[in-house]
Amino acid sequence: MTSRLVLFALTLLPLLPAGPACAGKAGKKDSFPEAPSIVQQAEALGRTDRDEALVVLEGYLKNGEDKALMPWVTMAAGEQRRLNGEHDAARDHFEALVRTWPEHATVEAAKLGMALVAIQSRKDSGNTWATLELIDVEHVPDTMNADRFRLLALKAQREGKDAAVIAQLADQARSFAAADPVTLAAASAELVGLGATPTAGEDAAPPAAGDVAALARAQENLKRKDMKAAIAEANALLTDYPTSPLAEHARWVIKRAEAGDPYKPLTIGVLLPLSGEYAPPGKQLKDALSLAVQDAGGGVTLVFKDSAGDPAKATAAFEALVLKDGVAAVIGPLLKEEVFPVAAQAQAAGVPLLTLTQAPDVTDAGDYVFRGYLTTEQQVAGLLDYVMVEKGMQRFAVLAPDNNYGQHARDTFTAQVAARGGEVKVTVMYPPEANDFRRQAAELGQKNYDARRAELARLKREAEAKGMNPDKVVLPPNQDFEAIFIPDNYSRVALVGASLAYEEFAVGSFRPTRGAAPIPLLGLNGYHNAELPKRGGAYVSGCYFVDAFDPRNGGAEALAFSESFQRTYNRTPTVMEATAYDAGRLMATAARSGAADREALRAALNGAQLGAPVSGASAFDAERELQRSMMVFSVRGGAIVRVDDDVPEEAPPTPQ
Repeated sequence: MTSRLVLFALTLLPLLPAGPACAGKAGKKDSFPEAPSIVQQAEALGRTDRDEALVVLEGYLKNGEDKALMPWVTMAAGEQRRLNGEHDAARDHFEALVRTWPEHATVEAAKLGMALVAIQSRKDSGNTWATLELIDVEHVPDTMNADRFRLLALKAQREGKDAAVIAQLADQARSFAAADPVTLAAASAELVGLGATPTAGEDAAPPAAGDVAALARAQENLKRKDMKAAIAEANALLTDYPTSPLAEHARWVIKRAEAGDPYKPLTIGVLLPLSGEYAPPGKQLKDALSLAVQDAGGGVTLVFKDSAGDPAKATAAFEALVLKDGVAAVIGPLLKEEVFPVAAQAQAAGVPLLTLTQAPDVTDAGDYVFRGYLTTEQQVAGLLDYVMVEKGMQRFAVLAPDNNYGQHARDTFTAQVAARGGEVKVTVMYPPEANDFRRQAAELGQKNYDARRAELARLKREAEAKGMNPDKVVLPPNQDFEAIFIPDNYSRVALVGASLAYEEFAVGSFRPTRGAAPIPLLGLNGYHNAELPKRGGAYVSGCYFVDAFDPRNGGAEALAFSESFQRTYNRTPTVMEATAYDAGRLMATAARSGAADREALRAALNGAQLGAPVSGASAFDAERELQRSMMVFSVRGGAIVRVDDDVPEEAPPTPQ
């Protein structure tokens, strides 16, 4: 704990701490001393030929007999892939290590590797950078430490940090990179002018960071149950460093110590709106979590607290769960207004929090905050995996409600399409309460009659030449796209589809003219209702949408869960209950691991896996988001079907 907090000080304070992690001329030490010979040999080989190093390492992963070497070799293979610029392959190795050997000495290095990959892939967040700052240099390859300190030095320079901080970080990077020519070249090129390695007699270490050291001592005393000493150290931090970013952590040390720091490893708190406007979904989630704990094998107790949808009540309830009930972790909250203040509390208190919210960026609060709910990002990714990869679509339009949900879905879709090399050609927003969308449909089709006057005149002449009434001629839509993304619910989509057809878009099986190219509608799990084909008719035929749960089409696990839920509560579960059920089982699995304290429980939750999920959930990724696979559905033959079912596409009717 102390070493990680010392590293945290690097970007917060103008002076660097002395100690094992940052000692000596540039903090250099043998950072991977326990690595077996195969890893050391592969590292040496990788300095001149990374591909050959990978042949050695990945060959051993396939055919090696000594299981004790596997985590070491997995970590080293991930690092060689990272150094080779193969980020996805590197991440696979690192994630496999964290999942399979969560207690191994190299797990911290794997987490650091995932953070480096995220930054190098431009998928970083505040929490990613925190990982670079917090993880100790022990059990981490020199190349990884070199890149870590190089990135931190550049970040410190961008943020205008003290020159001493920047120089020390730069020297750390060069020192760790010394043995690897490619890594050293990168450090030398990017850190020109940063750092000045002291000459002999000038390498005195700077003073230690007082607030970091004080908090580390306070937390260590709390862990040893020396409450008096813990309170004294935390109070010293608050007195000496009143504006420290660690002040709230110190206050939580005091609160926990004064309460006797109760900890019940098999007791989990649940924070949900059980009264007020949001009581109905709160009750649904409560039922799902209760069934999850029961089905996970028993032994785990849930303590429910009502947040009432009020941030103040939510934070007070969280405090009561930790200080009075002694819960090991907390599940919830649900609402955006509640979840961010509670997430900040959980991080400061050092209590694992598994949120059930769609609010983006909630896990940025820190490494104690997880999310187990189905997100817009996951749904969009699953949708694009199908329409861009399987169907080959590249050009899209967006027609979305102008509210928080629609704006977030629009932005997520647009960003993910661009990241995959596609393009959103046109975007139109509509009032969320609207029932007539003809104006927005015309705007989507660029039906500007003044600008397209000559085109309209030509179409009227052609119609008259064919014996048709030229007064009935309208401009066709310009549709330089292959599909229209409409992130709304099934009832609204049916109305939007009708408006698009009115403006002569070839949506669904409707064809305004012979040979018109079909424009399928695309959506998220708001489409997933049996009423969609009935209300949307021909206009939603052939649409594509995603969901994480379907009791009829989701496999044996989903069906068994649905039947069990129906027997227990006399109602059919929704995707909200299915995702909560999987999240609850993951938390119960972690709690039953025998974690000695909340830090160990956090590690267990990081490594927890579901073998038979009902909502596609698998395990937490490096950002502590619960990853899940999505099912893709369509409307065919007047019914909702999975796209991988053997149901033929409908032939469109011939235009009259």
